[in-house]
Amino acid sequence: MNSGSSWPGQFDLDDPLHLVECPAGPPPTGLRPVPPGRELHPDQPVRPAPGVHWADCDGELVALDLNTDRFVALGRYASTVVTAALASPAPPPAHPQARAVLDSLAARGLLVSATGPAV
Repeated sequence: MNSGSSWPGQFDLDDPLHLVECPAGPPPTGLRPVPPGRELHPDQPVRPAPGVHWADCDGELVALDLNTDRFVALGRYASTVVTAALASPAPPPAHPQARAVLDSLAARGLLVSATGPAV
């Protein structure tokens, strides 16, 4: 996916962000707090934050956040947006719903702007 044209043209807006957050291990005595995220730069592509690993699970994305010991599962719409964003070397489009998904995940510390080499 090498251009802005690789972005899905139509998103299923009936499927909102839909985050499911679970501890990664046995019931902990206390999860590490979610670190403050950063805002995404509108003119730069996005990439996973350091310590965050994304995997596809039957067409939906799941993030393992090693910084907080949590799994975060995304619904279909959010998975489509994030998959396109991570695969594209271009900045994400300014589509309001897509930006809301990406900004929400950046605020949780799961995505960052691609300002340098991947970590």
